Amino acid sequence: MNRILNRTGRKSGFTLVELLVVIAIIGILIGLLLPAVQAAREAARRMKCSNNVKQIVLAFHSFHDTYGELPPECKLDASKRTSEGYGILTKVLPYMEQGSIYTQIDFKKDYKEDEGDGDYDGTEGLAKVRVPAFLCPSCSNEESSMKQYGQELECITAHYYGISGAVGKKNESTEYHLARTKEDNSISFYGQEMSGGPCADNGVFFENKGVKFGDITDGLSNTLGIGEIAHKDYEGYFAWIRGGYYFMGGPVIYVSSKNVEWELNAIKDQNDENHDQYKTFYSTGSFSSHHPGGVMFGMMDGSVRFVNDTVDKKALLRAASRKGHEPNTL
Repeated sequence: MNRILNRTGRKSGFTLVELLVVIAIIGILIGLLLPAVQAAREAARRMKCSNNVKQIVLAFHSFHDTYGELPPECKLDASKRTSEGYGILTKVLPYMEQGSIYTQIDFKKDYKEDEGDGDYDGTEGLAKVRVPAFLCPSCSNEESSMKQYGQELECITAHYYGISGAVGKKNESTEYHLARTKEDNSISFYGQEMSGGPCADNGVFFENKGVKFGDITDGLSNTLGIGEIAHKDYEGYFAWIRGGYYFMGGPVIYVSSKNVEWELNAIKDQNDENHDQYKTFYSTGSFSSHHPGGVMFGMMDGSVRFVNDTVDKKALLRAASRKGHEPNTL
């Protein structure tokens, strides 16, 4: 007789129907709240990515102030088939509060000093250092893709790349000048055609020549300097400290800078006939991201633009060249 009864004589509590209604309401509220939380998190990641791009572009400004020119993508000796193995991001480390890493790099040595033991000597440890400013927080893939070939194990990649230039038609009849076309940058390797893709030199970062701001006659605010390739499906990631090099005595591969040739976020289209090229081409990367709707770019004046992935490709090509004298509608 110790039961607690209400005024009608019934036991107090929820009925099964009432409980199910409450659970349903809670489920609906959670369903409404989660997208908002995810959107807020992505907004924070996108802002961080934008700050990374801005830091890198401003660091190149500091480099230019010091040396009077920007660093080349790589230094190649065609006669000896040799190359300097360090990329453009290594050159701006002192201007991004990463001087402790910079002082450990011996630029007189190649990135990989192989002494026959199959291991990376010298700078392998630095390639495993994670530099947050070189990585987009929205991309989960941060390791070098070369690990699948038994190379660059545990090495960290970068998600931001210099712009080598435009690959495509300047107008209806004239194409942009290239340092190397796809055809002359190919070799036959055991009967299989291999290519690093074309190599542009009409942008800001390319082989052997350091560009001066005065060479960018289209205007710093109209010229792309840094672009984002931060998609988990991209298979052309190298260790972040690497630059362009000769591949097996044949094609030249740009590593720390890329051509602009394809539409933005092209890598997401699984049904595109060129999808495998978007995933693996090295000199021409598919500028892409996990940010909804577009990709982050840094202009050479230090500003940052989030470019919609539906942007007209011709506008993108115009912005990728430094002296095309084309109108910029990016």
